[in-house]
Amino acid sequence: MTEMLLPVCTDEGAGQIKTAIFGADGAITSSIQQSIIAEGAMTEGAFYADGVVETEEGTTFTIDASHESYYDTRTRGYQLSEEIRSLTHYSLLKQGLAGKKLHLYVTLSVENYYLKDSESRDSADRRNQSVIEQKKENLKKSVTFLAPEYKGQQILVEEVTVMPEAIPLVLDAAIDDKGQVVERFRKPVNVVTIDIGANTDDLAYMAVDALNSQIKPIKVLTRHNSYYFLLEKLKHFLESDPSVPSSHISHKVLRAITRGEVNQLAQNHPEAIQKALDKAIHQVARGILSDIEGVLPKSTGATDPRLIPDYYVCGGGGYSPIE
Repeated sequence: MTEMLLPVCTDEGAGQIKTAIFGADGAITSSIQQSIIAEGAMTEGAFYADGVVETEEGTTFTIDASHESYYDTRTRGYQLSEEIRSLTHYSLLKQGLAGKKLHLYVTLSVENYYLKDSESRDSADRRNQSVIEQKKENLKKSVTFLAPEYKGQQILVEEVTVMPEAIPLVLDAAIDDKGQVVERFRKPVNVVTIDIGANTDDLAYMAVDALNSQIKPIKVLTRHNSYYFLLEKLKHFLESDPSVPSSHISHKVLRAITRGEVNQLAQNHPEAIQKALDKAIHQVARGILSDIEGVLPKSTGATDPRLIPDYYVCGGGGYSPIE
């Protein structure tokens, strides 16, 4: 008898690693961990700290939110890196999944998942199989946890399914809690999905035939401005306001503002903070709207109602301040 693998979904974003575990009773347990990792081993006295790991390649990292200088997860190579594997395995460890055989469901940006039209020889299958397979094999490699309390524990990734970031959003909209196709998707329909992340926004215009389990990309786009762009704009607007001391404008403060957390800067300068945040969000939102127009066909006024799309939006670190 084939051993059942435990299904686990992870969204390894530039800002956060989000994990969802599906129990046998149908219950879902989720967690969020910041994607902060730096090369080298942090110690606590004579022992390795909690988040110290060593990869199969022999590189040592420390996963710790207190790092002031850490790996830039916005790089194009992040999705296939030792860093993303270390962060993912550590997140799974903290969820109590050591020693369990896992089927991991992960995503790639639509830019990485699909070939460009000029690169694709098969119009029916535009998947970038080379990158997809590299992503699978990378996550299956081992990570050793060096902290004493985790000695001998391992994450066993047996299978990996890779999806473009647009697909889970479509499935969530089209399938109800009982696994049935909802009324809106009982006939072929075109949709636009927008996934707002910490580093990228993934937009896709897709033809969905849910009853026949078919989702085909018509046009996809990944933009690289998103939440980090929002932080940069917020910093610029705050620095332009003479009432806000420049010594108070740190990266941590900017992130706290966008997340709605209480901090000294916001208490002392509430009007300046709100004004700067509103302007920054407005600029980011305008960019997203412009990109939506970029993925839509030019003739959306056609008589075929299927050409008029529905819109579905989701996201992680960058979503809440922009929604």
